[in-house]
Order: sequence, then structure tokens, then C-alpha cells
Amino acid sequence: MQLGAAQFLIVKVRDISPPALNRAVEAFLAAGGTARISFAGHRPALTTLAISGIDDDHVGLMLDDVDIDTAYSDLIWDRLEAVRFSGPFVARAARDVRTGCALESMLGLAREIGLQTLGPGTDPKSAGLPGRSAFDYLPAAFASAMQRPDQRSLSGHSLPARATTLSR
Repeated sequence: MQLGAAQFLIVKVRDISPPALNRAVEAFLAAGGTARISFAGHRPALTTLAISGIDDDHVGLMLDDVDIDTAYSDLIWDRLEAVRFSGPFVARAARDVRTGCALESMLGLAREIGLQTLGPGTDPKSAGLPGRSAFDYLPAAFASAMQRPDQRSLSGHSLPARATTLSR
């Protein structure tokens, strides 16, 4: 996969200093990177980044590993632009009605407040969600596998991995 075609680059953050992340962003931009960088992590790490004065023009924050234990107050934090759901949570939602309702509720809230939603790095078909594209984005390999032949470009490459290109 070529980075030049990416709409955004996800960087998982945990125990890294904000100055080190700012240097990484500067190096990425100096190398000609055009994708939006999304720092993904749990709320405490993202809060540290938010108060450090990250470059909002090139960097966004993504709440990562969202699951049944994620507080709704974390989802509505106004510094977020995206959320990524955990694989085990999505897989459980496919098997359990109550967990499925919780996932649908979280997805609905995220959409209503303008957040982008990302599916987990697991195959949605194996998670028991065939034909159900509840997320705005899926990992490129899985989105390509789920597309119909008419959703591919003339060169045979898949179209952008937005769930909106998938059947709902």
C-alpha cells in the first residue's frame, strides 16, 4: 500500500512525550506527507497530547479500542475526531443482542456528534457481521475483500476503504 494515497495515518500512542510526537509530525510533513495524522489511544494519553498544544491543522485525536467499558463521556469529548472499536467488542456484538445494541448506540452517538468511526483490524465477516457495514472506515484489506467487483477501479485496485462504498 502506498502512503501517498492515504487519507490519514493512524499512530498509536501510549507513553510517548508530546515533544517527540511533534518532532515526528514535523519530519512526516518535511518528507512530503500529506495525510492527516490521527494519534490513537486511550483518553489519558490523548488528554496529555491535547493540553500540550499539538498541531491541530495536521493532527487529530482518535479514541482507540472503544468497547463496552468505554464511558460515553469519553466519546463526547470535544477534542476527538474519530473512534476505533475493539475487535473483541465487535465480535461479541455479533453474538450477543445486548452487546450489539450497545455497539449500535455508540455508533449512533458517534455519528450524531460528527465523529468518524473505524472498524477493528479483524475481518468483519469472521466477526459475524457479513454485509453489515456499520463503520465509516474499515482496514483497507478487509474493505477491499468486501467490495463488489463493480466497486473496483479500472486498474483492479479497490476504491477508498470507506464503508459508504460498501452495501449497507
